[in-house]
Amino acid sequence: MGKLKWLLILTFLVTIICTTPVLAADAESTIIHDQLREVNEASLDQLEKAMYEAGLSSSSGPMSIQSATTVYIGTDKTLTTANAGNCGWSGSGLGTHGEGFSALDSPQWADAGVYLTGEGNIGSWAWIGNTISVQGTQAQYATIDFGGDYNGSILCLTPYSTGGMRIVVSVEDLNTGTVVGSYTVKSTSGMRSATYDASINNSVKVKLYPNHIYALRIGVNATVVSTVSPTQAQSVFCNTNGLGGWTPGLGGEGIEYSSISIDWN
Repeated sequence: MGKLKWLLILTFLVTIICTTPVLAADAESTIIHDQLREVNEASLDQLEKAMYEAGLSSSSGPMSIQSATTVYIGTDKTLTTANAGNCGWSGSGLGTHGEGFSALDSPQWADAGVYLTGEGNIGSWAWIGNTISVQGTQAQYATIDFGGDYNGSILCLTPYSTGGMRIVVSVEDLNTGTVVGSYTVKSTSGMRSATYDASINNSVKVKLYPNHIYALRIGVNATVVSTVSPTQAQSVFCNTNGLGGWTPGLGGEGIEYSSISIDWN
């Protein structure tokens, strides 16, 4: 019995010694992942803010206030052709980014994608939508319905890199520079492998004022972060040429515009 007792004790100690490093490694991996996820979240917030602050562009240059579609308070309107959009990027690191949009193609589209081969934190954004000029005598609530679809993917090949994405619809009062309503269609962060393919069918209820110009946006944000070199990390909501180059365009990854409607309450 004495030998058996000592054998059991020895087995228990060996189990503890062998298991402890594994548990410590798992805990460290979890901490690293949580930290990278928080970086992704912060980057997505910054990209969305930059999207709102960047103003408007058209496929042929800056949007003018005359380009806005007139909408009369009390009269519902459905828009099936986009007339505005913009795109941009921010961050640093060893990698590339691609973004673009078009209000001229059919259907209209917006693309954003990022790729890291080394340490860095980089993000890209784009949106497509409409500007409207509200006319009438008294402010009134309206439900803005956004239609479209999005698809893309995230792939990070090391435990020291993660990616994120966000699809958002929003309404901004361009007279005041205030986002008066928004809805996050999809937002993920801390991802190492994921694919996305879904429809956009969401609405925002806002109070619209006469003689104000509003931007109605369907936007996409993509980001990746890595703390090591070399790496391969990408968040792809933009077409590529298969050779590591970005080719923003119709079809493939990104978002496609279907319609935006204004229904008065």
